[in-house]
Amino acid sequence: PVAAAPATPRRAAPHREPEASPPEFAHARNEDLDGDGLDDRVIPWPDLGRFGSEDGSMTWVPAALVAHALPDGRFAVDDDVTRAALRAVCFAPVEITARTAERTPPEDVDRATAARQLVLDAVCAQAWGLPLDEALARVRHAARASTPDLVHDEAVARIETALRAMPVIPLLRAFEGAPLPLVERAPAQRSAVSPAPVAPPVDARCVAVLIENTRTLAAAERVAEAQSMEGGLAPHVETSELPACVASPQGVWALRFGASRALPHGEDEEPAVEIAATLEWRPTRGRVLRASRVLRCAVTGWDVAGLELASDYDGDGVPEVLLRTHTRSIEGPGMVATEFLTVQRGSIARYAPGARWESQIVSLTDADGDGRLDLVLPSPWFTVDGCGLEGVAHAGPDALAHALPDGRFTSTDAVAHRYTLDGCAQAPAQEDGPEVEVLDLACARLRGMAADDTVAATARRRPNAAGIGAMLTAEHECLPLAQLASMAVRRPRYDDDPR
Repeated sequence: PVAAAPATPRRAAPHREPEASPPEFAHARNEDLDGDGLDDRVIPWPDLGRFGSEDGSMTWVPAALVAHALPDGRFAVDDDVTRAALRAVCFAPVEITARTAERTPPEDVDRATAARQLVLDAVCAQAWGLPLDEALARVRHAARASTPDLVHDEAVARIETALRAMPVIPLLRAFEGAPLPLVERAPAQRSAVSPAPVAPPVDARCVAVLIENTRTLAAAERVAEAQSMEGGLAPHVETSELPACVASPQGVWALRFGASRALPHGEDEEPAVEIAATLEWRPTRGRVLRASRVLRCAVTGWDVAGLELASDYDGDGVPEVLLRTHTRSIEGPGMVATEFLTVQRGSIARYAPGARWESQIVSLTDADGDGRLDLVLPSPWFTVDGCGLEGVAHAGPDALAHALPDGRFTSTDAVAHRYTLDGCAQAPAQEDGPEVEVLDLACARLRGMAADDTVAATARRRPNAAGIGAMLTAEHECLPLAQLASMAVRRPRYDDDPR
């Protein structure tokens, strides 16, 4: 790389108050970047067009240019959240330097990579004090000094156009604090022998349902076997780990499996079997209610379904229930659809107060001991790293939707806040690595550390981390610093937060 010109004096920080509608963000996309329930405005990284067979898009780069939505309806363009988003990508001062091609002569992928790197360097140089005009001059200088035939004049023109179209870049300050420390956790409880889980006894009212389901699913398996493809592959018919019948003092929720049939299919289509199912509420006294469902079982994807008994949230004498339908796949974990159900006006229907949560429910727990099961939700801090075939997922502490006496749920009250904070005391499976880093970052934010400081402290924990441009190459860390640090922007708003 060619040395850059002498450093330019740092530009003065612009003083800009929040605005109702910042003009440069008029065409930005809406996205709740920080998880506070308000849509922020995010300017996407530019698409530099085609470089022969390679495209010059930058969709994989974390959002860095943000107008942060405030509760009063205005947008901040230079506050803790906007600076944190920018610092996650530009965590250290950079020089705009000449690029060297991976191959000789350069190929299309080298040209696209060099152009994207010059954009990133120019934006980050501005974040650390370089004026736009000086950044553009250094881009032109770096292009001329790069490997011959790597950065053409046309590419430089595209880069300049993209940089001039961006809003004024906020200024970042140096961080003098310590690296993000490990959060305080309770020591892991280890035992020589882990007792095997004990399955709860089957309620007598469910025995007949389970016997009949075993028979009908065996019949469905025979239908599936008759549809075997060449090589012996047949539609999968399986049972769920969740029960098909759950009992309460008020009655029984049951999922009864019925007749199965082979679905017609073309020569190039995989065979599939359809299983009729009936969801049933059988009260201790009163009329039995039923609702029809259908499971589809094929070779590459198949449905299994089960029930989770919830609480009687609305106080009508009927406990609500979760119907979980897991569409499994030979290519991965598949996906789970959840229906939050109740009895309403003589029929089985969706439980309205739980509708907004049902796609997020991980499990049920009584977090505050009030006798009502609360909804455990996925952590607001979640990412998938680049290791393995499909990446490895890493998450912070789970969130909670607290069940209220009036039948509704809230994820922002003191009970929900405490539940998520308590997750910071759990000992992770590993002593270091991405799992611990994600947990530390999440817990720093939960305990009140500012977003920008959390990003900076996370960066100091990895003093030798490669810049964002390392993500352009095949050989980079499983969880690059930019990907990790960008999660520090997130922080749900709680009712008991200091005002």
